[in-house]
Formats: sequence, C-alpha cells, structure tokens
Amino acid sequence: MRAEQGHPTGFDYLRLGLALSVLSMHVVYISDHPLWKLLWTTWFAPFELVILPAFFVVSGFLVTGSLFRNSIPQFLALRALRIVPALAVVVIFSALVLGVLVTTLPIGAYLKSGMFHAYFLNIVGDIHYQLPGVFGGRTINTQLWTIPVESECYMFLVVLSLAGLVRRTALFAGILLAATVAMTVLAVHHSWYQANWNVPGRMLVLSFMCGVAAFLLKSRIAHTRSLFLACALATYVFLGIPDLVFLAAAPLAYITVYIGLLRLRPIQFGDLSYGVYLFHFPIARSLYELTGRQLTWEVMLPLTVVLSMACAALSWNLVEQPSLHQKRRVLPWIAAASNRVVRLRLDGANRRDAAPDEAADPDPQNI
Repeated sequence: MRAEQGHPTGFDYLRLGLALSVLSMHVVYISDHPLWKLLWTTWFAPFELVILPAFFVVSGFLVTGSLFRNSIPQFLALRALRIVPALAVVVIFSALVLGVLVTTLPIGAYLKSGMFHAYFLNIVGDIHYQLPGVFGGRTINTQLWTIPVESECYMFLVVLSLAGLVRRTALFAGILLAATVAMTVLAVHHSWYQANWNVPGRMLVLSFMCGVAAFLLKSRIAHTRSLFLACALATYVFLGIPDLVFLAAAPLAYITVYIGLLRLRPIQFGDLSYGVYLFHFPIARSLYELTGRQLTWEVMLPLTVVLSMACAALSWNLVEQPSLHQKRRVLPWIAAASNRVVRLRLDGANRRDAAPDEAADPDPQNI
C-alpha cells in the first residue's frame, strides 16, 4: 500500500473484472437460457456467489482509508459524489428516454403514472424496478438492488466510527468474528439463510466489514501466495454450502485484497467499473426485448459489453470524474461549515455557563 501511495492498480482491474462478470451473468439471465440454472446449481455456483461480496470487500477496504483522511461529514459527501451523479443519469435516461421510446402507453398516461414518478426514487436509494408499459413490466435495472445495501454499509461504518470501534482494531475484529459466528449459527439452526439466485444482503454487509477489517489490520496480515490459495479453497467450500456462506466472508476478503494489491500497469481509460455496473442491465434488457426476444446470449454478450463500456466511458468522462473533482470545493466548504457549527455550540455553552442564575430564575416579564 505504501509503495503504491495508497492506490494499488490491482483494484482497478478487479473492479472492472467484477463488473463485467455481473454483466455476463445478467446477459445469460435475461436471455432465459437454461445455462442460467446450470451455473447456479452446479460446481460453478461458488464462482458466481463470490462476485458481489468481492465488490463489497473492495468498497470496505478502500473507503476506510477515506474515513481516516476526512471528517464524517466529508466522508459522507465523498460517498454521495461517487454514487449519486452516475446513478441519477442512468435513472433519468431510463425513465425519460428509454421508457418514453418503448412504452406501450400513451405518452401522457406514461408521464402521469405513479410508477413513473416512483422510478426517480432510485436516485435516493428507494429502488423500483419497472416502468409503466415498458417491456411488459419486466425489470430494467435489477442490478440496483445493491445500492441501498451499500448505503447501509456506509452508515454502519459511520456508527462504528462514532463509537470509537474503528480505531480499536482488536475489539472491531472480535465483534466481526462474533457476528460471523452468530450469523452462521442462525443459518444452521434457524434457516436464516434463504438460498436464491444470489447471496443475501447480510452477506454483503459482512463482506464490507471484512474489507474494513483487512484495511485496519493491513500492517499485520501477511501477503503470501500460500495463504491466498488456502483462503481461495476455504471460500469455495463455504460458498458451496448455503448454511456456511457467512464463513466465506473473511477468506474472501483476503483473496480479494490480495488480488487488489497486485502491481499492474495503470488502466489508461479511467474507472469504468461503476458505469458498466449501472448501464449494462438496461442495455441488455433493451437488446433482448427490441429484437423480439430472439437474441441468443452468445450474440447479446459482446454487444452488451461494447455498448456498456461505451456508456461507462461517457459516464466517467462527463459525469463521474467531473463530480469527483468537485471534492476540492466541497471538502473545504464542509470543513468550514462543521467548524462554524462547533463554534456556535461552544458559544451557546459558554453563554449558558456565564449566566446560570438568570437561566434558573428568569424575569416573569421576559417570559
């Protein structure tokens, strides 16, 4: 981490690879090919189950450094700058361009629909998956279900920071271990884990926290190939047994961070991972539906990759990167606002301390 000045290039490749993996799985899902069920019910299933938790490990590992570098208001502002602008573009484009072009309803009825209005709540994390009269009510943004979970992770991290637990590394690790054991016991004895086509949100939160723990313990954890292989095997085994899936979070965190810390050549075209994640599902759904649901996944996959990468490049250069550059203005403003709030509170406390008698026995006329 020190050698790469806090920005190891392996994480850039890892994020993009994970985003393209999600894209590939969704293309097979949208095409309704039997391969979808085979992938989730055979020996290959753990390789799919690892994708989203790995995303959350990366997030937890990287944003913890941001939390230490900034105040909590600044940290939350940076998270909003990273997530909201591109998300807003996807939501607005889907509702006002894609939806208007393909809806089977009259345009007036479409624009007046409560479903249409509710769709914009996606921007603030209240997820809605359909637009009125669009593709027979089929989902056009299934991938957005992780956005509220990501926000939940940030809030958990803030609460733990306010409680002082983030700086008490041993206590944080102990709580995380206890939570992992408790969740596993609940899964084994009380059917807490419900098997479906993905890992539960609780697993994503746990993976995020394991990423946080990896950052906090980074100076104590060995970076060795043998440990990587052992953790890879443990991850595969635990993810293959539904009731033990929560035990996979810690070894998964190790293999994810191990890959992220690899020294690779910098990617020259920017960070397209978030854009690919946001844009791919509406693109794949549109390709499939607009071709009469006849497009095979083998043809749809390269088309979706190319179009998603193109949209992600536009999003990075026109929306995401310019938004991130605003932190140079936003962070000082938040720091100044926070200082003003602190001074106002101190001044109020000083005034109360300076006139205790008046506060205890006020003048009736003033009342």
